Amino acid sequence: MADTCIPYTVAGLTLNEDGEDTLIVEEIDGLDGIPLRRTKPPQGQGDGAIFLQSKKLFRLVVFRGFVGISSVEWDPETYGAAYRAAQQTVCDAWISALAGIENVSGTLAWAAHSLTVYKDAGPYFSGTEFGKKFVFGLYAPNPTIA
Repeated sequence: MADTCIPYTVAGLTLNEDGEDTLIVEEIDGLDGIPLRRTKPPQGQGDGAIFLQSKKLFRLVVFRGFVGISSVEWDPETYGAAYRAAQQTVCDAWISALAGIENVSGTLAWAAHSLTVYKDAGPYFSGTEFGKKFVFGLYAPNPTIA
């Protein structure tokens, strides 16, 4: 299972960055194994199939979590205007950064590892200012983690 507590960098932005307004990861899918594709064409004149060499499929990586704001606190007198503005700044930065790797590859980096990725889906944001959640997906045509 992928470590959700360490920093991950993609498209120039960092998730789980200590002391910063950032996206906090709660769940990561797709970093712990590579799906294999096995081709089995029919044998033709006999029963059974011809088993060809297994190939590694692409890798889909999905991040889920919440928007973490540490620069300002919720102010009930202003209905959290500064807090909501900080959240929107983080959301806008991720929307823009991931749009930049839609057609051009980017790098997902963590610990001593890296993976060449493209934006697959998102980022999608939902919830209220107290519990704003996010999800986005990345696509790696070559599934091998460096």
